[in-house]
Amino acid sequence: MANLFLDLEANAQLSTLANIAAVTTTTNGSAVGTVDIGTNYCSALLAVGAVTGTTPTLDVKIQESNDGSTGWTDCLGGDQNAAAFTRVTAANAAQVISFKAQKAFVRAVLTVGGTTPSFTCGVYLLAQKKDWGGPGWTNSGTAGTTV
Repeated sequence: MANLFLDLEANAQLSTLANIAAVTTTTNGSAVGTVDIGTNYCSALLAVGAVTGTTPTLDVKIQESNDGSTGWTDCLGGDQNAAAFTRVTAANAAQVISFKAQKAFVRAVLTVGGTTPSFTCGVYLLAQKKDWGGPGWTNSGTAGTTV
């Protein structure tokens, strides 16, 4: 069995929760399905570039939903608190958090504060790909179904 990091491309699913952009108001990222994730345990990466404004703050957390549009609740991090990044107040920062996704969809919620704040940033989901049983297997819901 290969180590996940020795073959990251084949074993990991990378999805965009919030596209790289200048965020100036509180923003909900895109809903990303978790059906292809092989485990409930995921990581999220926050990458921040330029920051402007007077006393700008950026708080980012991960939420989950059964249908991807309603009923959003905070995912739990390893400490059983909301899966949230440490508050960002300066440029050129990167953080990684781990959390447990228990519903069909996840998203990032970016909350900005301060006077005319702007954060150029992106948020990404990194998870282990689901092993559908090898080549020729599908995720059609029936174990052993081949293409």
